[in-house]
Amino acid sequence: MDGRVADTNLTWFGRRLKILGFEISRSYTVRDDLDEIQLVLKAILEEDPLFVVTCGGLGPTWDDITLQGIAEALGRRLKVNGLAREWTSRAVKGKMTPERLKMARLPEGATPLRNRIGVAPGVLIKEGHTILISLPGVPEEFAGIVEHEVIPRIRKRLGPRMTAESDLYVCGIPEANAAPIVQVVRKEIKGIYVKTHVAYSTTRKIPIRIHLSYTGKNARQKVEEARAKLGAMLKRIGGVFLRVPSDLRS
Repeated sequence: MDGRVADTNLTWFGRRLKILGFEISRSYTVRDDLDEIQLVLKAILEEDPLFVVTCGGLGPTWDDITLQGIAEALGRRLKVNGLAREWTSRAVKGKMTPERLKMARLPEGATPLRNRIGVAPGVLIKEGHTILISLPGVPEEFAGIVEHEVIPRIRKRLGPRMTAESDLYVCGIPEANAAPIVQVVRKEIKGIYVKTHVAYSTTRKIPIRIHLSYTGKNARQKVEEARAKLGAMLKRIGGVFLRVPSDLRS
């Protein structure tokens, strides 16, 4: 939260889920503070979500306190988990220390999730209707556990999804002129998601990137239909469509 570290895990996870047809409903950034962790987690659990995923704070140092905060919020004790200890010991070739043993202390009733890259295991806790998953913050470790342990559980619980996406780049019209056309398409094609972004280009043209996505039956056809409608209507008011410029950024 002091700006030294960018949260690339959230960006990657959100994109990964979106491709699979799932979405993150909201995210929180919390300091390494037990009171703050408990406060936020309790507020989230009151909404009875299907999944809660935390990132970071599972390591051996004094400020790795995510699991302690979760345990206190849930009214559970931290205990050495046999499987987590075995995995941790194997990862450090038996050279266990109190700091390394700390990574095997999980809230009572938790299930360790195997970390195939690093040392600290992920953690899964069932709390009522909610599955709470805590993962290491190292991006490679986070992604590895997500792919092998988290996504299969999400798919199993929520079922398979079909999603399709497409982007249009148009210049020659301001974003405000495109807005009512976007609304027309959204109303005509129920469930289509359309978002405009003003981009920057060194060509000094100001293109608008229009992102379309749909999750559900016939996803590709829905996106193609929306793309065709948008293209025709924007062209009529002076829109000029571009190939994706290599220097674009949003």
